[in-house]
Amino acid sequence: MKKVSIIPNLITSFGLACGLFVIFRVTMEPIATFSLLKTMTFVLLLAAFADVMDGAIARVMKGESEFGLTFDSLSDAISFGVAPSLLFLSTMRLEPGSIEPFFFIAGSMIFTICGVLRLVRFNIKQGIDKEEKHKAFIGLPIPASAMAFISLNLLFHAPFFVSRFSMESDVRGWILSAVAVCLAYLMLSKIRFASVKSFNFRMRSFETVFVGTLLAIFFLYGLIHNLTILLLVVSWGYIFISLMLAPFSKSRAKKRVTKKVSRVSKKSKRR
Repeated sequence: MKKVSIIPNLITSFGLACGLFVIFRVTMEPIATFSLLKTMTFVLLLAAFADVMDGAIARVMKGESEFGLTFDSLSDAISFGVAPSLLFLSTMRLEPGSIEPFFFIAGSMIFTICGVLRLVRFNIKQGIDKEEKHKAFIGLPIPASAMAFISLNLLFHAPFFVSRFSMESDVRGWILSAVAVCLAYLMLSKIRFASVKSFNFRMRSFETVFVGTLLAIFFLYGLIHNLTILLLVVSWGYIFISLMLAPFSKSRAKKRVTKKVSRVSKKSKRR
């Protein structure tokens, strides 16, 4: 029996704790304020960072296991599937007897269910094609979908947005419910979304350090002083850029499949 690495699973546990904290914390407030939304967004960003680090450390330590994969998926389902939907519902005044709450809850449920199905599909395909799975994600990853959903919710409650645009609570709820359904569709779609591993830039060591330092400075500045805009630009920018590049990514994938089939056929002929 393969040993289970402790460190990656401890990081996964931390991400799970972040998601549970958000869920338990927002249930203690009748209506979530912008300050609470911002704080909970920081906590979910920590969960997203933990989600990136646990897999990376597991690969470095050669500690990948079925237990870790399943545990990571369950953690993602809670932190990026349940928590964003609950954050959205916590900002709405759900009056009993009205029709709006039904559609708001339905949109949240669709988002969560499709996120879980996205994780199930990912787990099933793990190990089938190790070369292909690192090139791109099939369907929008649930952490990116969660960040996009949260960023729009955060924007609608930001003081600078509220002071400039007058928007009723119901209108905001309808928009966010429609966005949740669209994100749910993207998670289950066959659209190829870019992976960081697919970007190969040849740079010298000094250039790499310089560019990395600049990006870190801008990211930290935005994280501290303007989280709303930073999260909105990064999350939705990733989605729109991936959608624009999807046709090219699909054609490259077909070429790789054709080459693979030709190699297999050549090997069978030699035998």
